[in-house]
Formats: sequence, C-alpha cells, structure tokens
Amino acid sequence: MKIILDLDGTVVNRSGVITQNLLNYLHKNGNSLDISICTGRFSDYVLEIIKKIKLGDSYHICDGGGRIVDNTGSTIWVKEIDSQIIKLTHEIQNLFDIDLLLSDKISDFKINSIAQIILRRVKDEHLESIIKMYPRNLANIQKVWYWEGHGHTLSITAQNIDKGQALKKLTEIENLHLNDCVMVADGNNDIPCFKICGTKIAMGNSSKQLSELADYCVDTVDNDGVIEALELILNRH
Repeated sequence: MKIILDLDGTVVNRSGVITQNLLNYLHKNGNSLDISICTGRFSDYVLEIIKKIKLGDSYHICDGGGRIVDNTGSTIWVKEIDSQIIKLTHEIQNLFDIDLLLSDKISDFKINSIAQIILRRVKDEHLESIIKMYPRNLANIQKVWYWEGHGHTLSITAQNIDKGQALKKLTEIENLHLNDCVMVADGNNDIPCFKICGTKIAMGNSSKQLSELADYCVDTVDNDGVIEALELILNRH
C-alpha cells in the first residue's frame, strides 16, 4: 500500500511546524510505511521534510506536480514550463508588482529546469486579469493560497500538469496501481489526486470540496490528524 501525504495543512501546520508527537510517530513507524510526499512546494523543502521525519527511500511529488524526485533530490521526472510562460510571468510581475518564485533547479543533465512558478501577493482586483493573461494551451494555473491582507498565491505549471497527473506518473515509475494508493490531504490542489487514488482521507481542516470526495475524515493538522489517518490505514491493511 502506497501512502501519499500532502505537506502543508496535513503534515505541517499553518505555522510551518511538524508537532513533536507526529515526529515521534513517524520516527518510530516511518521506515515500515511506504510513504511518498505530494506537495506544491519546491524540491529543496521536500528534502528538508524527508530528513526531518526520516522517511525510507521513495519518490516524491513536488513543484505542484511538475517534478518527481528521490530522497536525494535527484530529478526522476520533470515537465518543464514553456519559455514563453516564463517570459510572460516576468512581464506580469513588473506590471502588477507581485512576488515571483521559480523552481529553478539544475537537473541531472546540468540544464536549468523550471517546473513551477509561484506568484504571491496577487490582489483581489488583479486576480482574474492575471489568470486570463496565461494561454491555457501552455500553462495550468491554480489558486493555492489566500492570506488575508497579503493577497492570493498562484501556482503555474505546464499545460495539464497538476498533482494528479504526477501521481499517475509516480505509479507508473513504481509499477503500482492507483487503487493501491491512499492519499491524506487538505486542499483543493489535492482534488486531482482524490479523483483517481483508491482511498481518500481528508484532514479536519480540509476544504469543503475535498472533504466531499473523501472516504474518511480525520482530525485537524493541529491535532495530529495524520496519525489518525496512518493508524486507520494500518488497521485496514
């Protein structure tokens, strides 16, 4: 059984902390569980988490579904963003005065490899205008965060690329069936995974849309709901 864990809102709380209780649980049980991370974060953050929770060898989805890496951070698979989208994003940044982050990573072939663009501090009045500026035949755009007073955060990946597409690729790489995957998550960007994986577990702090797709609901991230989820998985299998 492959366990797919989201990070923010699932393993990591709103303050960016993994509780000591969860760390202790994963240190004790992590090596006996087949766990992969699936996150919108960049790969360097995934590596920090892997080391912190001491996961066994596996492959992990990062960059909003644009990249799969192993435990060392080496790229196993990547879907790069078209150069036109990168150029357009720089123009949008200057036009609307927003924050820009690129998953600029040197791949195994020593080529810059950008699999995700993050736009932050997007104001309400600019949100739809910015989204419409991106050609849908070249890019996939998701609203992944809204921080009151600081605006929206947008994730931009290559066309048709999201966490769900990356999960399909991960199962191909690991020769698994999607029915054998259990996903534990909380956000709308996890919906593509919930639509295809065998078992769906929503955190107590999940969005309404995600919870409606779930087979099970557990406690919130602040109350270590992921431990409840992992115990449920262990008891079922």
